[in-house]
Amino acid sequence: MKINRITIKDIAKEPKISASTVSRALQDHPALKKETKEAVKALAEKWNYRPNSMALNLLRQTSSTIAVIVPDITSHFFSAAVTGIQDILVSSEYNIMICISNESYKEEDSEEFRNEVFKTELVIRGTSKKI
Repeated sequence: MKINRITIKDIAKEPKISASTVSRALQDHPALKKETKEAVKALAEKWNYRPNSMALNLLRQTSSTIAVIVPDITSHFFSAAVTGIQDILVSSEYNIMICISNESYKEEDSEEFRNEVFKTELVIRGTSKKI
């Protein structure tokens, strides 16, 4: 079942304005009329518009993601730790990315692996034994 998200393009259709004007209105750009900003914000609220955080992160070249690297998710310790981290993050602006290294210290420490999680805000690593 596909969930259709409301986009700024959808909001722009009703008042027949551009998507960039909608974006500026949602960000309180000073160049726009107060009426335009109020109308756009009212439509956004009416349609329960939420910005796409992934798109914003790409645009800003940052992330609100915390990477958790665990050697084995079947271990009670690591699954409990990941659950605890998720419980804390659910009420914040952060997302969680879980990476499983399959007990490979070499994989956890590899340059390629670090590049995968490069744009995250924080990396939490449950390290395997060094081979």
